[in-house]
Amino acid sequence: MWARIFFIEGHFLRVLFISNQKKFAERLGKFLGKRHLVQSLDIFSTISVENTFSDDRGEIFEDVSKHLTNVDVLVHSGLLSESVHVSDRLNYNMHNTYQLLNLAVKNGVKRVIYLSTLHVMDQYSESFAVTENWRPVPSTDPHILAPYLGEVVCREFAREGKIEVILLRLGDLIDSVDSAKPMSNSSLYVDDVFQAIEKAFSVSMAHEYEDRSLTWLPFHIQSNVPNKRFLTDRAELLMNYKPIDGLQMRL
Repeated sequence: MWARIFFIEGHFLRVLFISNQKKFAERLGKFLGKRHLVQSLDIFSTISVENTFSDDRGEIFEDVSKHLTNVDVLVHSGLLSESVHVSDRLNYNMHNTYQLLNLAVKNGVKRVIYLSTLHVMDQYSESFAVTENWRPVPSTDPHILAPYLGEVVCREFAREGKIEVILLRLGDLIDSVDSAKPMSNSSLYVDDVFQAIEKAFSVSMAHEYEDRSLTWLPFHIQSNVPNKRFLTDRAELLMNYKPIDGLQMRL
C-alpha cells in the first residue's frame, strides 16, 4: 500500500483519494494541493482474490479506517488498469467499495465521490441525447461492468441515507498536452476530470423542486470534442463545470 500526502497552505478540505493509478493520483494531488489537503491511498495493490479472506485484509482496512479519520470527502475510483484480472476487478468494485463506504460512514465522512465510466451508457444509440436520468445498460465487458457494480453499491448506501454520493461517469481520458492523440466522441481531458472532482466537493445536494436534500447525484463528464456524444448540461448547470473545447486545443 502506498500513500502520499500533498502539503498545502491556508484553508482546505481533507480529501482521501482511493486509486491504484499512481501517476493520476499524483497529478490530482498537485492540482488540488494549493487549496486542499489530499492524501492518495492505493489499496488495490495489496488486495487480490487470493487474500480476500486473510488476516492481512483486515489489517489493510483497519489502516484505511485510520486514514478516514477527520476526512471531509472520500474520492473512490472504480477505474483500474487494463491488465487487472477479471475476478480481482469485480472484487475490488463490489466488496472493497462496500468496505470503504461502510468505513466512511463509521468515521463520519459526509460525502463520497465515485468515479465510474460513461461506457455504461454505450448500448444506447449514438443518435440519442443520453442524460443522467437514463438507466445504465452496461455490457458484460468487465472493464465496464465492474465500475457499474461499484455504482450499485454506492447508490444503495445513498438510498439508505447513510452518506452523500456524487457519481462522476467519466469519458475516455486523454492528456491535455497530448493534442495529437486520437479522440473518441466521449473523450475527456485530464484537466477536466480534475476540475469536475474539485467542483463535486461543494456542489449542493438540495432538491431542485422539493424541500429536501439528495443523497445521490450522478453527473456525466466529458470534454467538448468533435461529435460530442454525451450531454454535460447538468454538470455545467449545477457544478459550473466548464469543459475544455477539444477543437480549440488542436488549433
